[in-house]
Amino acid sequence: MERRDASFSGAADIIEYYERVIKTWCGETGRIMGAS
Repeated sequence: MERRDASFSGAADIIEYYERVIKTWCGETGRIMGAS
């Protein structure tokens, strides 16, 4: 159970990190497309 909890918590951290990256990437892309 401890391993499963640890991997689940790690997955949640990874998902949160990727959500942040995607939001940042979309924001940058939108700004570039809006500028051009």
